[in-house]
Amino acid sequence: AGGGEGGQARVNPTLERLCVVAMNVKAGGAGSAEPNLVVEIFKGLWPLIVRVVERHGADAKAAENTSRALKHAMRSAGLDFVPLADAVMDLLVRAFEATGRSPYLYCASICVTEFKDVKDQQLLNMLGAMAGPALSRLTTLSAFTSSPDVAEEYFYLLSRFVGHCPGLLFLSPPGLLSSSLRCAGVGMAVHHRCASKAVLSFLESVIDHGLSGGCGLPGLQAAVSESGDAVVGGALRALMGDTPLFHVDTKAKGSLAGVLHKLMRLCPALVGEWAARAAAQGGCSVGLGGMAREV
Repeated sequence: AGGGEGGQARVNPTLERLCVVAMNVKAGGAGSAEPNLVVEIFKGLWPLIVRVVERHGADAKAAENTSRALKHAMRSAGLDFVPLADAVMDLLVRAFEATGRSPYLYCASICVTEFKDVKDQQLLNMLGAMAGPALSRLTTLSAFTSSPDVAEEYFYLLSRFVGHCPGLLFLSPPGLLSSSLRCAGVGMAVHHRCASKAVLSFLESVIDHGLSGGCGLPGLQAAVSESGDAVVGGALRALMGDTPLFHVDTKAKGSLAGVLHKLMRLCPALVGEWAARAAAQGGCSVGLGGMAREV
């Protein structure tokens, strides 16, 4: 894990071998008298893994390989990996704050699926820490265009929370969900297929949860009331923009039509107001309030 070109040259092949080990070793653990071998390997190597991330974590390939190795280890070991969960989440937060590399966000979403039943507060802390640098980076459409991977993985991370532990997201620190909705409004017109899908899937999943009457509704409703205008405005700007759009309408979750249709069902009066305001601010003479009522 040394620095310099020699150290860098050794890091990625080593991480790739570690990933293969994590994917293929199935020894011990739950239901066995023996400890989980994958967990024991990662416990023993943990100081080295931390050092690698600290020295080489900004390298795109090293970030990807580290995250892949951790992903396969967590999936392979399941709840046996819980003793390392806090250390993993802390490392991912520090790595993303220091480098802004999207694989750390992706690996964080794996933590959500694997530890959702045992690490509520730690997951919430991780999300809060990662949201700051992600949102500060994605402030304009050009920022989405230049960092589509960060946009994709951040909004898929949020979608994992909606799908697996919505109560955590909707009870998250004040402003996190509202700020993320406003950020999504900015990115609705991004000309990048995967980033666009992630943004729209997140929005639809939030609105679906509101329509289903699931847990955390007061927090969801407050965030939508505060930031729904940015979502409607973003959708209308995307529809009237000059660039071709992805996912205007699709049977799968994650489309402009789906977001507007479901938002109309969730808060019809507000959508009409937001659409009219967006049209007035954009200098558009089309009756968008009426259009919104017909979506």
